[in-house]
Amino acid sequence: MDILDFKKILKEKGLELNKSKEEKFLLYYNFLVQENNKYNLTSLVSFDDVFEKHFYDSLSIMFNYNISDLKVLDVGSGAGFPSMPLKIFNESIKLDILDSTSKKMLFIEQLAKRLKLDGVKTIISRAEEYKDKKYDLVLTRGVAKLNVLLEIIADLIKDDAIFVAMKGSSYKDELNESQNAMKILGFILQDIQEVKLPFSNIIHYNLFFKKVNKHDRIYPRSYAKIKAHPL
Repeated sequence: MDILDFKKILKEKGLELNKSKEEKFLLYYNFLVQENNKYNLTSLVSFDDVFEKHFYDSLSIMFNYNISDLKVLDVGSGAGFPSMPLKIFNESIKLDILDSTSKKMLFIEQLAKRLKLDGVKTIISRAEEYKDKKYDLVLTRGVAKLNVLLEIIADLIKDDAIFVAMKGSSYKDELNESQNAMKILGFILQDIQEVKLPFSNIIHYNLFFKKVNKHDRIYPRSYAKIKAHPL
């Protein structure tokens, strides 16, 4: 796989990779590899793996969902996935990235400067403790099980806004376990997007939840209580 392959597979999904975006993705990759050991960001460092399993996978949210001008929060982003690839492709989004690990947020700050991306703010906090803002779109990739995720992000999302949980093949079990959390916290499952990675043929799933009802103010609880007694 090379940058031309990346450009081609994105074009098939309706995303045009111009020269400026191409340069930013290459800068992102090189900086990620350079800084990876310092910040313990990812186990995937080959060009093929990063461009397919991180960049392409992150951009899959845009295949059938318009993110333009949205206030976006990426929870537990680590190395910037999925939100930084989305920001490269659509700079109109107002992006906040939240993680409890300060050194990973330092990486994001340095990355945003190198890529000359405005409108990227880092927040060092636990999601369930952050109360300052609500967002149009909340993203998670991995991080925790769905019944935990729905609670920790419940106060971060606007009414009628979207939460996307990026999951692997075990999502069905997690979805079954999260029915009570969805009911209590006022979420409905709006869509399930199957994402087949084009070269490795790995299949991932993006679960789109909509916040349709308000929840009791006792939620979210402390993380210790959420983890010990998930909804």
